[in-house]
Amino acid sequence: MKPMYTYGAQPTQRMLTVKDLQDNRGIRKHTMATAVSRDEAEACALAGIDTISCDYDDYDAVRAGAPHSLIITALPPTQFATQDEIMSAALSVMERGSDALYTSRGLRTVEMLAHEGFSVMSHIGNLPRHSTKYGGLKAVGKTAQSAREVLERFRRLEDAGAFGVEVELIAGRTMEEIAKRTNLVTFSIGAGSAGDVIFLFTCDICGETEKLPRHAKAYGDLRPLLDAVQTERVRALSAFRSDVENGAFPGPEHAAKVSDDELFAFLKDIS
Repeated sequence: MKPMYTYGAQPTQRMLTVKDLQDNRGIRKHTMATAVSRDEAEACALAGIDTISCDYDDYDAVRAGAPHSLIITALPPTQFATQDEIMSAALSVMERGSDALYTSRGLRTVEMLAHEGFSVMSHIGNLPRHSTKYGGLKAVGKTAQSAREVLERFRRLEDAGAFGVEVELIAGRTMEEIAKRTNLVTFSIGAGSAGDVIFLFTCDICGETEKLPRHAKAYGDLRPLLDAVQTERVRALSAFRSDVENGAFPGPEHAAKVSDDELFAFLKDIS
């Protein structure tokens, strides 16, 4: 556990730092998973997941569940549109203790955030938000020309000041070669084993997803349990509605008691 301060000047401790990820490139593999709630974050921490990825709106709950984990917070492009909005959100979440920022926006945004001294993670490869532009969800780096474009994007991100990049659906052997030629920490999701950090969504890892993506692997089987919870939830709500309609709920045992004398006195007062 390493003592340090947050951007908000609050003392804290971390199991892992951004500098550790940089120093460990080529030495050991790290893991990253998503969290959208305190429970998921706590599960990640207890399982020893090195890095947690979360959205801006989920940060506080995630930090509460994983107080000592390295957390990278995403700034959704549709939520923070202008440069001023992006910077304001970045300052806010970093002040509250985030360790790094993720943005899928352009180089100007990466450069702006890095210029403020923030650790910035960007994105290369398949970007689902822009899938219609490229004809669907497609892997990149499968041709020499595509691989050259990916490498050039890496170089431009390094120049912009990023510390790392999520590499999504990049051909595995292409990624192996690029990894030898970049100083960026690579977070691989569907880009093979050459990444410095191997990344999956917690819902996929835990078997919550109905249709598992090809690049993912389920290590749990939560879907039947979640379905059973939903079935029981519907059954309970239906029983409640039925009892109300039939006059079975609430019964006398579900209300506070008043003595006959007090009720009589009340009725006398209002008559």
